Amino acid sequence: MRRKLLQSILTIICSLSFVLYFACDKEDGGESTPPLAPQTCTHEYEDEYTCHDRKCKNCEHVEAKTTEHNYVNGICGCGDVIEVASIGLEYRLIGEEYEVVGIGTCTDKNVVIPSTYNNKPVTSIGSDAFWGCSELESIVMPDSITYVGIETFDDCDLLNYNVKDGVKYLGSKSNDYFYLAGVLDNDIVSINIDNNCKIIGNYAFGECEFLESIVMPDSITYVGINAF
Repeated sequence: MRRKLLQSILTIICSLSFVLYFACDKEDGGESTPPLAPQTCTHEYEDEYTCHDRKCKNCEHVEAKTTEHNYVNGICGCGDVIEVASIGLEYRLIGEEYEVVGIGTCTDKNVVIPSTYNNKPVTSIGSDAFWGCSELESIVMPDSITYVGIETFDDCDLLNYNVKDGVKYLGSKSNDYFYLAGVLDNDIVSINIDNNCKIIGNYAFGECEFLESIVMPDSITYVGINAF
């Protein structure tokens, strides 16, 4: 009987000690229960974060804005360079690489050729691909292009070129002087090709009868048919 009474008293003492311990712990700044899992954030966004993204005021969540932006040659009006490839261009698969062979159903006046298509690299632009595209105003090539065909941009009367020292270029996103298309004046006597040029187009200087000297940089990777 005494043993049972003693066990009961000990049980009561232990229970009181347990309660007093957590009560004191809470008064000292501790927590008597594990912290609750945070509720799902409803994402109240800041008015401004970046031009293309918005950030939640309450957490680190960032998402793209849905606001339309004005892109020209893959460059937003805010100055950000974004790859916004033209849709509807016509391609041909050659081995494991794609070639652009036509304007297809694309209606863009400012065409941006993607660096990849169907997860394969776009490495060439075929002959006559944009021939006669009278409303084409600009074209941006990817740096992956290694070959441009014959008469690819002929009769594109509104096409704007990057002109330097009398030479006409078409650019990539990172290089305004990527592709040398020709000259402004066939009577040109000397030419200094820009140090960033990669491709010299077919017949680029074919009608320059008075050309006496030309300086070519080491950056050139392809010289077109009858370029000189």
